[in-house]
Amino acid sequence: MSDLERLRHQIRTAIATVSLTGISLAMACDRDGNQNGPEATKQTAEQAPEQAPDNNGASVPPSTAANDSSPKQATEKPEKNYPKRWGQDPYDPEGEEEEGCVNGDWCGSPELARKLAPQNDPEEIGCPTHLRGTVNHGLDPKDKRLEGLSLNSVMMGRLRKLASAEAREKGPKDTCCYHWFDYCSGRPLLAYTQTPDDALTTLAGKLADTLPGDGWESPSRRPSSEQPTPVVGREWLADAQAEHASIAAFAGQMLDLVRTGAPANLLAATARAGRDEIRHARECFALAAHHLGESQCPGPLVHQPASDASLQDIACALFLEGCVGETIAALTAGRAAKQARCAGTRKVLQTIAEDEAQHAALAWQTLAYLFARGQEPVVEAVAQLAERLADELSSTTPEAPNTSGYEAFGRLGSTARVQARNAAWQQIITPQLQELVQAINCSRETEVIARA
Repeated sequence: MSDLERLRHQIRTAIATVSLTGISLAMACDRDGNQNGPEATKQTAEQAPEQAPDNNGASVPPSTAANDSSPKQATEKPEKNYPKRWGQDPYDPEGEEEEGCVNGDWCGSPELARKLAPQNDPEEIGCPTHLRGTVNHGLDPKDKRLEGLSLNSVMMGRLRKLASAEAREKGPKDTCCYHWFDYCSGRPLLAYTQTPDDALTTLAGKLADTLPGDGWESPSRRPSSEQPTPVVGREWLADAQAEHASIAAFAGQMLDLVRTGAPANLLAATARAGRDEIRHARECFALAAHHLGESQCPGPLVHQPASDASLQDIACALFLEGCVGETIAALTAGRAAKQARCAGTRKVLQTIAEDEAQHAALAWQTLAYLFARGQEPVVEAVAQLAERLADELSSTTPEAPNTSGYEAFGRLGSTARVQARNAAWQQIITPQLQELVQAINCSRETEVIARA
């Protein structure tokens, strides 16, 4: 059984245990009116063919259109007369950006750029060299001058001097152009809100800054046979920050679930998942310390869950953080583990992959509970979010380089990352969301018939 089939079977098995208005999801009917018992679920998962990943790294996000499982095609980007902008981390010339993340290009005035520039950041051609997201940027998201620029706190951007020169030939002579991406490793800590017209307005990931200190390091996870490599260390440190943020994400989810009257088994599983993330963070901090030659620990991370979040908000945040984020993370970590050369690093990645697979299954199981709890309004909110996310991601597809060169250290190259993400979209996230929506609708119809 392939890694995709194994993960999808694990997710479907978890969902099948959820009671939907008194009817087990495992017994809900499919689109042809047939029942989907445990054996049918198992057979479908084992027989699902593994599709070849998209060779050009095109983004294939989920779509919830009825009876339509075909992936959306990415918008082709025209060739420019300046160097390719994809594949390089704006803060690390030797590293690569997260190719699976939302990214794009933006041009604006130096004054606007400086509002998102790091403190004491050097300037070139009258523009800040870097952009970095922050929670308190003081900018109006509706300002048309900011169109095309992410205001998320995980945004990272780098000045493109040739692109700026090209823009200055056609417009203001002080224009500054940047390529940016939203760092998206691990399960993000999200703040999700909706406007009255149900539009997605806030999707801000939060990470704590790191400080010198060894309070979070797991000494037993320091590899003994890997040559310290700073580039690899910075990637592990970023992963450690993301895993640390996941602790708060699960804590917030726990509070949200308590407010909904969630059953004890979901609360217990959520608590266990939060403890898993503490262990993941410690292991990633240990690997970072080995490669960087110094220990780091996370600083304060302020998280205030919305006390008035609706069931729709809770379900949408869960879909993004868990159903999407954890599913992709599990697949990515598992494939990275297969290429890791050091036994210690490989063991860390295998453990993370196994845990994230359980977290993904828990997320889908919890989403099924929220669908049953909130019925049509919650289902519709998540379906709309999935479609909007599909449109947004498909319009910002990067061209991935062939390799990063650090696979032996457990770091997948950009092409492999995109292929893992696309496989997750196509073969797990999209069909699973469609099946879950259909099962909810079917169980509702069955209940109506039973009452008649």
